[in-house]
Amino acid sequence: MGKKIRRIKTVKGIRNYILGPLTTKLRRDVRDGRILNESDLGNCFVHHLKNGIDEKIFLISTNKTLSGITINGKSSKGKFLMPDIIVRDNDDEHKLRLVIELKADKRATSAYPGRVAESKINDDLKKLNKFTKNSFLKKQIKYGFFVYLYRDTEWSENKIKKKISKKLHHGRLKIIVINRYWNAKKGKLYSQPTMDRIDEKFLASHKIVVGGDKK
Repeated sequence: MGKKIRRIKTVKGIRNYILGPLTTKLRRDVRDGRILNESDLGNCFVHHLKNGIDEKIFLISTNKTLSGITINGKSSKGKFLMPDIIVRDNDDEHKLRLVIELKADKRATSAYPGRVAESKINDDLKKLNKFTKNSFLKKQIKYGFFVYLYRDTEWSENKIKKKISKKLHHGRLKIIVINRYWNAKKGKLYSQPTMDRIDEKFLASHKIVVGGDKK
């Protein structure tokens, strides 16, 4: 018989798993070309999360509408917020424990801090801040995560993490930054030939030609 997998049964355990083993697994997925866009990032994140937690205790949902809460404006006008991923209690589906926002930037050499148009990312950060300030949710949500995937030679993961941290206003909000060009094992950027191969594989994988000239 195979070794029995020990499932995570606490919210703090999930936090530690996300910041440790799950992030390592995401880096491996990025290295192996499994994550090309934000949907891929979300799929891999949920896959690893489901394999780690006790789903008898926790329920994972994606793109779930939260009614009665907005960044700006009155909720009575029908506005709402939609986290990319939430973890809630299985015995009480209205009790949220974790919220996760994801952003995968497919542009090269134009990471978040160096771009003029930051609105989409800033909106995600505003959402996370709103979750921790809402009178109803702040009693339930223990942790929020912002996961940012990009490729850039100028902005290191630590520099971007510090930049983002200035816009998150609560200690329960955690940041995970992954640079496709970063060799986590060696703690430095890949060589230029390796980065060129990463770009070639990334662009080739994005383009799927059906019929006709496949060049």
